[in-house]
Amino acid sequence: MERLLADIRYAARTLFKRPLFASVAVLTLALGIGANTAIFSVVNAVLLSPLPYERPEELTVIWGNVAAANLFQQPSSVPDYNDLREQNHVFEQIAATRSQAFNLTDLDEPERIGGVRVAVNLFSLLRVKPLVGRDFLESEGLAGAEPVMIISHRLWQQRYGADPNLIGRALNVDGKSYTVIGVLPPDIYFPTPDISLYVPLINQPNEMARGARFLRVIGRLNQGVSLVEARAEMNTIAARLAAQYPDTTSGYGIDLVPLHEQVVGRVRPALMVLLSAVACVLLIACANVANLLLARAASRRTEFAIRAALGASRAQLVRQLLTESLLLSLSGGALGLLLAVWGVPALIGISTNSIPRAAEVGIKLRVLLFTALVSLATGVVFGIVPALRSSSKRNTDALREGRRGTTGSVLHQRLLSGLVVSELAIALVLLAAAGLMIRSFLSISKVSPGFNPKGVLTLGIGLSSKYPDIPKQAAFYESLLAKVRTMPGVDSAAGIIRIPLVGFNASTSYTIQGKPVERGSEPTADYRAVTGDYFKTMGIPLLKGRDFTERDNKDSPDAIVINAMLADRFFAGEDPIGKRIQIFPDPARWREVVGVVGDVRLLGLDAEINPTLYVPMPQNPYPAALRNVFLAVRTSGEPRSLVSGLRSELRSLDKDVPISQVQTMEEIVAGSLSQRRLSMSLLVVFSALAAVLAAVGIYGVMAYIVAGRTHEIGIRMAMGAQQTEVLAMILGDGAKITAVGVTIGLAAAFALTRVLSSLLYGVSAVDPITFAGISLLLASVAMLASYIPARRAAKVDPMEALRCD
Repeated sequence: MERLLADIRYAARTLFKRPLFASVAVLTLALGIGANTAIFSVVNAVLLSPLPYERPEELTVIWGNVAAANLFQQPSSVPDYNDLREQNHVFEQIAATRSQAFNLTDLDEPERIGGVRVAVNLFSLLRVKPLVGRDFLESEGLAGAEPVMIISHRLWQQRYGADPNLIGRALNVDGKSYTVIGVLPPDIYFPTPDISLYVPLINQPNEMARGARFLRVIGRLNQGVSLVEARAEMNTIAARLAAQYPDTTSGYGIDLVPLHEQVVGRVRPALMVLLSAVACVLLIACANVANLLLARAASRRTEFAIRAALGASRAQLVRQLLTESLLLSLSGGALGLLLAVWGVPALIGISTNSIPRAAEVGIKLRVLLFTALVSLATGVVFGIVPALRSSSKRNTDALREGRRGTTGSVLHQRLLSGLVVSELAIALVLLAAAGLMIRSFLSISKVSPGFNPKGVLTLGIGLSSKYPDIPKQAAFYESLLAKVRTMPGVDSAAGIIRIPLVGFNASTSYTIQGKPVERGSEPTADYRAVTGDYFKTMGIPLLKGRDFTERDNKDSPDAIVINAMLADRFFAGEDPIGKRIQIFPDPARWREVVGVVGDVRLLGLDAEINPTLYVPMPQNPYPAALRNVFLAVRTSGEPRSLVSGLRSELRSLDKDVPISQVQTMEEIVAGSLSQRRLSMSLLVVFSALAAVLAAVGIYGVMAYIVAGRTHEIGIRMAMGAQQTEVLAMILGDGAKITAVGVTIGLAAAFALTRVLSSLLYGVSAVDPITFAGISLLLASVAMLASYIPARRAAKVDPMEALRCD
């Protein structure tokens, strides 16, 4: 221990004597370690940390699928859910949920909050006990039971000030009185973070059709049962149901997805790419500091030789030099940790909507251990080669060489050049990845959503049980729209059950008159119920026929509008106007096609366009669909200036109906790209940092080579060499290093950027334009870094240079 402390004190004194060297090395390492710590804190919270449930690895989401129609992760119907519960032997428990927004009107200001109807055994399945109060009782899931609810910890704090007396109090929810029986622990939510209210799932008689699929099902596997075994039994059950109910279940299968994968699977590829990118930045930082140490070692050869002559063993010299390296790396790690502490909140602030479990991200114990381990490993990685090289017995020659030859051997310079080559190669891989992400983002940004988002404000409206049926719901929206259309600045207004690019999709099966298909193999289409003026308000082009009008009510002939894709697929060479279509759940109700509109990207700018059906709201066949509707309002002015007026008009109709999710369509379009934008931005930042570090590295090596060749350059110039010849000589050395680094980097980039394929849109993972442009950019930066020392060498005074001898 005493020797170790002595080595640390000596290392500290040595570094303090070279403050510029120490500062550059520590800052370089801090940038690399800080970036790794920040990204690892996200990876730790999102990918590595288990979900906050007991034995979370047993929790599995149970989805339906229709592989023939390319439909996956589909919800289940009530009969299918009941059959799964009764027929399976692999799940300890199965529970169903159904998301639904609720109106809270117990205080002066009504609030629209995210909620979910759940099977009463859900929290038992999750092994979650309320922080305050109790869980649901089995009897509370039966028809006629007294309405009760459990609320989230966030809602309890934000709306009710964590009042412990809230338990047992009756609150007005959707026009009904619900008794609060429990409050969940902090950070517990299911299935999504926006859920604040849970009520028992009691299915109505009109929701019992086997083809009506709206339940999200989750199960807990029995201990010892593998996912493979569970999938095998689910396939058996699916085949049995398909044979038993061919009309509604033919071709229907079952998928099992671990809950953790369901939550984070979407962002896993992007996070792993970012973690790899910051690891590359750290490698470049290590190479830079190793170059600094190798260059500095040349000036310390006499010191090492004297110490060896006085009896110091090679092991002692290596230990001393590694102590210096570790002191640098730990200092860089400490500074990097401070940078991460500052950077992580900023990162989460700009990515809350892009990263699941974002609220759980922070500098936790595992992150601190990671930073410490990375710092120690970094010290060894960049210190071992300089230590072994500097402690070589050849350094005793320095006693005889004096100042001449301080540049070291050819091998020494090759080590320096090799490290710079590796920096350039790694930087090129990162720049290529960033270039591909930029081109991908630009490609998807140019994709037309199928509507004109400029000047459109959207907001959510949710009705309570005061509006129990479709006629009353549709009448309310028409009354509200009539008021909104007369507001100053409003050009048009309309309603739709699901706004494009927001939330989950709604789809339905359908058949076309005169085009029969095998029962159970009916095609599916995205489905939207809309009011009149919707296509005009959203700027969706009407290609044929007419828009919906106030005449398309519950008493008029059923009408339907289709999109261009559906028209091209099923009515090629025909006029679709006047054709008849029926949609589930009304097999005897034929709807006449009255119009064809342009294709709209409903699920994302990078998602495929599907056949789409639009029906007038008063003729909507789904009883619960009109409980939640979005209004779209087009204005020639500032869209958000309409919010207060819209709120007043709504209150004049019903003061207990709140508005929510107020956004402009431009914000919605931009938000749909938020995850891609975040991944691209971070990768650009890290690749730019890598390029800067690589440029600094080549500058340092070229400056060191020039300094070591000062005597040679003086002789050349004394013998008549011109400045341009000296400049070309040094630039030639830089060009060789650059060419090797770029060549190796290109080969690595062609091999490694293929992992980006799932993150790209409209560009190949080996796009030649990107690779050529990035290679030219990095080569230019590297040559600029070489030019500065080369220019200095060309201006050497021959007389001064010869005095170096």
